Amino acid sequence: MTAETTTVSVPRPKYRDYFPTIVTIIGGILLVLWLILGRGSQQILAWDPVLLWFVLLALLTVALLVIGQVGNGQWLGVLISPQFKMSLSRLQIVLWTLLVLSAYITIAIHRLSGNLATMDEATLAACKTKLGKATFTPEECGGGAINITFPSELLVAMGISAASFAGTSIIQSNKKGKEVNLDAKGDRIAAEQEKVKKAMDDLEAAETALQKARLNKEQTAAAAVAGGGEADTLKAYAEKAYNKAAMERELASAAVENAKKDLEQTEKDKENAETEAEGLLHKNAKPSDARFKNIFMGDEIGNFQLVDMSKVQMFFLTVVVVVIYGVAVAASLHNAAVMKNPIAYNFPSFSDTLNSLMAISHGTYLSVKSVDHTKSNP
Repeated sequence: MTAETTTVSVPRPKYRDYFPTIVTIIGGILLVLWLILGRGSQQILAWDPVLLWFVLLALLTVALLVIGQVGNGQWLGVLISPQFKMSLSRLQIVLWTLLVLSAYITIAIHRLSGNLATMDEATLAACKTKLGKATFTPEECGGGAINITFPSELLVAMGISAASFAGTSIIQSNKKGKEVNLDAKGDRIAAEQEKVKKAMDDLEAAETALQKARLNKEQTAAAAVAGGGEADTLKAYAEKAYNKAAMERELASAAVENAKKDLEQTEKDKENAETEAEGLLHKNAKPSDARFKNIFMGDEIGNFQLVDMSKVQMFFLTVVVVVIYGVAVAASLHNAAVMKNPIAYNFPSFSDTLNSLMAISHGTYLSVKSVDHTKSNP
């Protein structure tokens, strides 16, 4: 008897899987050729630096959208986490990357195109004294076209976002190793079932009381027609009692509906814990299930349907900071004296106060995320 061999066919990657890489390589080659062939010409100078920045920002954005579409089947695929959800920490990395990288490329292109002013007399004198010779290049004087510097505060801000991204990954990795306590879910279902039973009993009692009140109302109405001294008074009391019983019956019916909804939600929560859990984390079935609202929602089985205010705060703070700094970068690009500085280009200064606010916001975000919002097995 000979053993049967099984041949496993490995699917070949589709051509579109290579599309982002091909676009990046071709784009890089064209950019280098543009810089080399255009160096010394004034063609690039016909572009306003701010306009060039917007064009490059748009190109980088489109590249990220294409990568997301090819990789995860969604235009915002670069924001999708391993749990197939849109991630706030990923959004921060993307925003800072787009802002700083596009600005850096814009400044480098503009300076490498020979658009630098000559050094002033004071700078020339200082360099002559420092180098001990009469002729020298801006590079020898500590400057040059690609001498583009970032303020330390900006590096701190980007470092805070990067640290938050790394911290999120560590926290989620720890929560993947835990297991949801399904016994607690079962106990909650039993409690909700008991609430439904009690609500049904209350509804039954309310319906019985309503029937009695209706019968009493009909009897007093008949007595009032026949006449009698107290017939009208009894009829009024009977109608009032009937209306009260009818209201109590409606309230009891509403209580039953609410109890059933709570039971249904509890059963759904248990089903999620059994089928959609990755440790304590809630995980979508596929990347196409990711939604932008995930950025504002909790991550765990216990809170993925609830808004996380620490995420909301950090989202708005991040957007405000990035927009404000983007305006500062645009103003700097529009400043001809700054762009033509032969020694160096310095990115606009950043605020220590904003860094403090960002550190507080990120600290709150990581603290909330580190706490377990789902009961786990010991």
